[in-house]
Order: sequence, then structure tokens, then C-alpha cells
Amino acid sequence: MSQQTKPQPVTLVVARREARNILKSKAMKITAILLLIFSIGAPIIAKYAMDKGPSTYQVGVLAEESPEWTRMADAVSQQIGTKIEFRKYSDLDAAKKAVTDGEVDMALEPLNPARPYAYRAYQPNQPVLQLQYIVQGILQQAATGEVLAQSGVSPADLAAAAQEAELQVTSVKGDQTDVTISYVVSIVGIILIMMFVWVFGQIIGQGVVEEKASRIIEVIMATVRPLQLLWGKIIGIGAVAFLYMLIAVVAGGLSLHFTGIIPDAIQDQITTQLPLLLVCMVLAFLFFASLYAATGAMVSRTEDFSAAITPIIMITMFLYVLPAMGMLMADSTLFMVLSWIPPFSLTMLPMQVAFGNATMVQIIVALLLNVIATVVVVWLASRIYENTVLNIGSRVRWRDALKQGGRATKKEKTSSST
Repeated sequence: MSQQTKPQPVTLVVARREARNILKSKAMKITAILLLIFSIGAPIIAKYAMDKGPSTYQVGVLAEESPEWTRMADAVSQQIGTKIEFRKYSDLDAAKKAVTDGEVDMALEPLNPARPYAYRAYQPNQPVLQLQYIVQGILQQAATGEVLAQSGVSPADLAAAAQEAELQVTSVKGDQTDVTISYVVSIVGIILIMMFVWVFGQIIGQGVVEEKASRIIEVIMATVRPLQLLWGKIIGIGAVAFLYMLIAVVAGGLSLHFTGIIPDAIQDQITTQLPLLLVCMVLAFLFFASLYAATGAMVSRTEDFSAAITPIIMITMFLYVLPAMGMLMADSTLFMVLSWIPPFSLTMLPMQVAFGNATMVQIIVALLLNVIATVVVVWLASRIYENTVLNIGSRVRWRDALKQGGRATKKEKTSSST
């Protein structure tokens, strides 16, 4: 006697179908490859830039002999890690041609013999600002040294006196370096959260619209309840979103580990920030994915969907932009208040934790408020989806979507069937 296979839950079947369809998409395969290349390549490029030797600039000087001040270039080069080499030119046209041909990065023409440290600089169409600042600094140091020598003051004594002046900055909430690292970790995590919420949330909403536009939704509803289809979409596409984030985190983490460009202190920061960022990602995805699905159920055409999701996109943009301003405004009243209010606290709270502005009580309460807000939004979105997913025709307003039920579309379905 053969054993009968236990039927799987409908929601799980829908979730597997949605995940399989996305993973088979050529666009998503390309996205995964690009994400993998970026996650691995970015630390390697950063490592290459850090290991690359000090850059060298070639500067042409219009003079018969090299001016005395050019001898200061070696000392400046050791301080800034950038080497400056000077070349002599007796003709201005030859110096300009050297700039045009790329032989030198800058050509200097004396402005006035009575002003030995005044020059006109010639550079290519894309001037190197760093070189401008370096040369200007050398000229200013040389001019200052000459005045000091005339006054009987030794430049070495002046430099030694300047070293006595010191300002030590210490954060009252911990080591400043650790705070900065923690902030960077939070910002990277927030960027990943909002990127995946925006991309995969729109995929859910767009899929709902396409099913309505093709009228295939009516066939699906013959065997599947609306909420089973909705949660199958959210679970299946959400699983793919988490898979992509896992690819980015693991690939980037391994690349950072083997390149060795991250200091040891950041390991503790990642361990502290990762659980909070993970919880915020789950809540943010459920919050916005349900909104995207509900919005897709309220329209029947793709062009209407783009306009309908504009308020959702604006909210997600605020959730992304506000933490980026946190380096300058983290202690402001506005930012402190927003770190309590859902859904803004999903991105503001990790930033406040990075700066040590959030207590454990605030973290727990803010997350509980987000859980409550997410439950309410998911319930409202589920009701809207259930009420409007079979509504084929004009766009439904939010107020009407909450009130009407499947009975509101019986006339339309009857007329369409006849």
C-alpha cells in the first residue's frame, strides 16, 4: 500500500512559485552577478588604491635655474605622501606644450621679478586641485620662511613652538574612531535595507498588476484565496531578497577579510549592529512589501501603478536620506524624535545606536512600536488586497478600497463575462 503525499500549504506553494520565477529571470541573474562582482571587487579596488605608492606630480617652472623654494618640495612630499618633481623651461610656449602633451601636470610662470613667490599656473582642461593646494602651500611656506629669516626667527623654532599647541578631542560616549566605524556600518546596512525593500517591493506590486492586467488573477482566485496568494508572494519574493542580501554580505565580508583593509575594531561593531539591522530589515520589508502589494491590487494598468506608488517611494527616500544626514544632526531634537516614530525609526534607530544616543529601553520600545505599526499596516494592506484584487477597471481610492468587498465588483465581473 503506497503512502499518500501530504499536501503542502497553498501559501508555501505560491511562495515557491514566486521565488522560482524570480530566480529564473535573466534580469535577476544579471543583478546577482553584478552584486557579487561589486561586493568582491570594491574591497579589492580599495586595497589596490591603498597599496599604490605615493603619486608623483610633474611641475614645470619657467626659469633658467630652479628657484630656491623648490627645494622644499622633498620635505612637503614626505609629509603628505605625494612626490613633486620640477622641470625647467626657458620658453613659455614650450612649458604650455608640455602641459598639453601630458609631460607635466602644471607649468608655473613668474608674475613679477619683485615677487619671487607669485606665479601663474597653467594646467590642463581638467586641473588637479590637489596639486594646486600643494604648490600654493609650498610657496606660502617659502615666503613665510624668508620673512622669519629676515626677522631673526628660526623656522625650526617656530615649528617647534607650533607643536606645543594641541587639541585632543574625546567623545564622552566612547572612542571617536569606534563611533565613526559603527556609523559607517549602520549606513551601509541602511543602504542595503532600503535598496532591497525598494527593488523587491516593486517586484511584488508589479506582479500583482500584471496578473490583473492579463486577467489571470480570476483563474488563480478559483483555487487560491486572496490572502494565501498575497502572503505567498511576500514570503517567496522576500526569501529571494534575503538571499541576495546574504550574497552581498558574505561575499563582501570575505573580500574584506582577505584584503585585510578593515581594522580589528570593526569586528565588534558589526557584531553589535548586525542583529538590530536584521530586525529592521524584516520589519521594513513586511511594512513596505504589503503596501506595494495593496497598491498593485488597486490598479489594473502598469502605467497607473507607477503613479500610485509615488507616496511609498517618497517615504522610502526619506528613510534613506535622513540617516545620511546623521553625522551632523544626530543630536538634534528632530532626529531624536524620529528615532521613536515608525517607520522612520527603522533607519534612524541604528544610526542613533551607532552614536550611543539610544538606550536599551528606547531600542526595545522603538522596535515594539514598529512591530505594532507593521502589524496594522499588513492588516490594512491585506484587507485592501482582498477587497480590490478582483476589481478590473479604474483605479480604486484608498478609502474605497478599505470599505468595499468582493461584492463591489460583481456587476463588473458579470458584465465582462457576458
